[in-house]
Amino acid sequence: MVTSQSARWFRFAVAAGFALGLLLLLDTIYTFRYVVRFLVFDHLTADAGQVVSGIEAAARSDPPAGPEALEALLEAVSVARPDEVAWIRVAEQDGRVLAGTSGTGEEPVPAAAIASILEGRDQHVSDARATTRGEVLVVTLPFRFQFPEERAARAAQRGSGQPRFKIAEIALYLEGAAGVFWPLRRALAISLTAAVALLAAMVVLTVQFRRYVQARQVEQQLAVARVVQRELLPQASDVFGKLDFAVEFTPASEVGGDFYDLFRVSNGGIALVLGDVAGKGLPAAILMGVIHGAVRAASALWTGTNHAELAAYVNELLCGRTAGNRYVTLFWGSIDADGRTLRYVNAGHLPPLLFRRDAAGGVAVERLEEGGPVVGLLPDVHYRVGVAGLEDGDLLVAFSDGLSEAANAADEEFGSDRVIDAVVRRIGRPPADVLAGILESVRAFTAGEPPRDDLCVLVVRAGPPV
Repeated sequence: MVTSQSARWFRFAVAAGFALGLLLLLDTIYTFRYVVRFLVFDHLTADAGQVVSGIEAAARSDPPAGPEALEALLEAVSVARPDEVAWIRVAEQDGRVLAGTSGTGEEPVPAAAIASILEGRDQHVSDARATTRGEVLVVTLPFRFQFPEERAARAAQRGSGQPRFKIAEIALYLEGAAGVFWPLRRALAISLTAAVALLAAMVVLTVQFRRYVQARQVEQQLAVARVVQRELLPQASDVFGKLDFAVEFTPASEVGGDFYDLFRVSNGGIALVLGDVAGKGLPAAILMGVIHGAVRAASALWTGTNHAELAAYVNELLCGRTAGNRYVTLFWGSIDADGRTLRYVNAGHLPPLLFRRDAAGGVAVERLEEGGPVVGLLPDVHYRVGVAGLEDGDLLVAFSDGLSEAANAADEEFGSDRVIDAVVRRIGRPPADVLAGILESVRAFTAGEPPRDDLCVLVVRAGPPV
């Protein structure tokens, strides 16, 4: 029977867990909304530049005789993209509108935006506005075209030093870029589903308190959360080009704080992620969902060279949103599109092992340690990027401490040396066989002892075995 004191502690723990879950859920929504909005603005600004460049090119190839002809050219561009372009107009440097599409109005282009461009402070100025058809991003930028008579008039004023361009203002609908960022929105939906399922489990613990001792309904709800958590992660049947991989993910309880991920990034490469949240159970699983979503969102900004900056961004996000005792060890790598280079940041995680054949036909092992401290503990951290070349047959084995710290009855830990031995004995076999060998070795070592921590093992091979 549950005592009144234990009941109070139970209610307190559930309330604290629910509050933390709700805070992290709201923070996830805020973070993803910010990232998606930033990317949409960046995409639309670039698109606006391309549209204006196209108009400039068309005007140079067939110069319009005057503002009326220029207005016809602008209208043709707007009509060709009705769901993307709200309006386009061209103005003199004093803001006076020369030509514009239908419905743009006669009010001048804002003087502040023109001054910022003319004084060289900005190459463009962006401003979000609301319209009757929805929110638009208004981009103001130089329009490098002069009418024939203007070019002749300015030829005599070469020493004036004035910029020889007009001002273009183009408004693009924000919803026009929605399809481009559908993968990010899908990741948001999955992350939110996981967070809601975990919060639902906390609610059930409260409502079904009298059945807590039996834990039957709690186990059912946590099983749902475990399914949702697993659905966040890629499956062994997923295809990633030449990469062949196998993975084992076993939480110590129904849900856990270990996680892994493989997904394509914008430059055509493949991201590899394996992390371990401090602690176990529901709090670790909730934080796992947040950090997993943050890594996915940050990877959308991947340029091939900004890995360290993205790791620092995720660290700052976690430092600002969690208590100091909540942190994550994280290995975050990216294999280039050609499958020959692995760039990575190891944020306090157990060094993954890279196995390759040496010149003598033996097996060399490289530990991927470059990076920095754990994520979420120390603000203002700078990370270093490690680089490893890959050849056909190279084998990458990443794992959480649930593998290396698995203990037998004598409290002896499995250790990384036994992991290496298990891999070397199967080095030429497919990743699924290598993974099976590792798990077989650790089960034989522990001889039935219950796991102390979540277990995650990821085996990846680039190209066919050699």
